[in-house]
Amino acid sequence: MEMNGIRTQYNNFFDIRFQLFEHCNLSCKFCSETEFMGIRNNQYIDPEYMRSLPGIVFHTFNNKIDPSVDNIISLCFMGGELFSDDIPDEIFDEYYRTITDITKQFEQISPDSKISHIFLTNGVYRKYQRVLDIVNHFSAKITFSYDFVGRFTSNYQKVLWNKNVQTCMRSNIDTRISLVLSKPNINYILSNGIPFDRNLIIVTHDYVPRLDYHEYLPSDDDLFNFYKWCIDHLEYKIPLIDTIVSPMLSGELTDNYCMTTNDYIFNKKYINKYNSTHICQCSDIPCSAEEYYGNYGHLIDNHCNCLGKKYEIGLQKRGCFTCEHFKYCPKMCWTQILFQHYPLGECPIKRIYEYISRDSELISRMGG
Repeated sequence: MEMNGIRTQYNNFFDIRFQLFEHCNLSCKFCSETEFMGIRNNQYIDPEYMRSLPGIVFHTFNNKIDPSVDNIISLCFMGGELFSDDIPDEIFDEYYRTITDITKQFEQISPDSKISHIFLTNGVYRKYQRVLDIVNHFSAKITFSYDFVGRFTSNYQKVLWNKNVQTCMRSNIDTRISLVLSKPNINYILSNGIPFDRNLIIVTHDYVPRLDYHEYLPSDDDLFNFYKWCIDHLEYKIPLIDTIVSPMLSGELTDNYCMTTNDYIFNKKYINKYNSTHICQCSDIPCSAEEYYGNYGHLIDNHCNCLGKKYEIGLQKRGCFTCEHFKYCPKMCWTQILFQHYPLGECPIKRIYEYISRDSELISRMGG
């Protein structure tokens, strides 16, 4: 597939996340943001920042989104914890205004876009009615974070989580669950299974925990064992496993190195854009180009940080370029290779492809 084809195919999808504030009602011991950004040290909620976001959105995206294309724009809103019981109702009013005005900006910039809304929550709240109200108001999806190890410190938190997930499902809200693939979580799942409907599961496969909590880092063996467990026990149809398996079964080629091309994270401190089809001058492969706009959307830097070259070296070390599965591999090991907290072993995705290839009945069951 030519690079121009990749741009045409993927550049109309925008995955945009807004971290409205850092205030959180949990202190997950594996949380990387505590170490890297100190967000748990900042419990202040700034309504002025939320009010400024629609203008920042216009500054950032005006003339950067092609209005003649049917763009797909996913708007995800998160904290901290947006729905914590100690958040005043007045701040919820700010949510409504901010999200409505942000949506209007995108409707103005790209009138024919399909815009969707997602709320990300840890699910630990008692004031459930105001949560249902805002999620229904925007016809939004809601994603509940859950981890078997390292998240909940009291039993009441798990009880609230379960109650709130069930309440959203009974209210016909599109409800998802996000699991962090840390080593303790993988070990728990392999021993005990997953007590959720598999259609609810979203797996965060590339999470990097705090550097000083190495017991949370999964090895290549851990990841392979988890992928294999999902195929054997969940009919493989959860989004992460589907991403791995479907291109192989369908023959779809994914010669690009990362599937998402318009990833934005808005934070009071910065705006990060990851554009994975940017071509770095020091490498002939796509690389992560980051644009830092600073507070309130003023462009202060625009550079390529040459991660593409580092990623290319990592792929070479693993023998990816000569691997027979490379042409349809989703190449999901971006973070794993770049951070390199532990020695790279045999590629877990390659091992999954070999596992599938050896079993014709498995291939037939999976639709191949």
